[in-house]
Amino acid sequence: MVAVKPTKATHYGFYWLCQCDCGGTKEIIGTSLSRGFSLSCGCLKSYMLNPNAVKAPTIIKHGLFGTRIYMIYHDMLRRCYAPNREHYRAYGGRGITVCEEWRTDVKAFVEWAYSHGYSDNLTIERDDVDGNYEPSNCRWIPMCEQHLNTQRTKKKRAA
Repeated sequence: MVAVKPTKATHYGFYWLCQCDCGGTKEIIGTSLSRGFSLSCGCLKSYMLNPNAVKAPTIIKHGLFGTRIYMIYHDMLRRCYAPNREHYRAYGGRGITVCEEWRTDVKAFVEWAYSHGYSDNLTIERDDVDGNYEPSNCRWIPMCEQHLNTQRTKKKRAA
């Protein structure tokens, strides 16, 4: 589920037009997004209630839901597209995005990840901290090295 754009403001808060992994869209209140309560447009709930009558949602079909790689993918999207998330200002708020291929296809991201050294003890890093999440700007590194690529330290690394 990715927030696309704000649609309206009410006394309850802002509503966002969201794009579900299945391709559907739904307006969702921002607090529901920021707290992680909305995972789909409703396709997941429908499937869980009656799996035989409803087509499996994308997050079920790809078999990645709940895995570490899927959480990394989902968190990457949230940092760039969910304005109510804690780290949005440092990512999406600065104009950082996820390339179209990865944003629309979790399998493309996973294929890239495994072909570029992903393992469960690594984390995704952007070489250029001002650059987008895209194959030419990302790599996998141990968490203990992640602090070396921040806005504060990027000049030190370039030297």
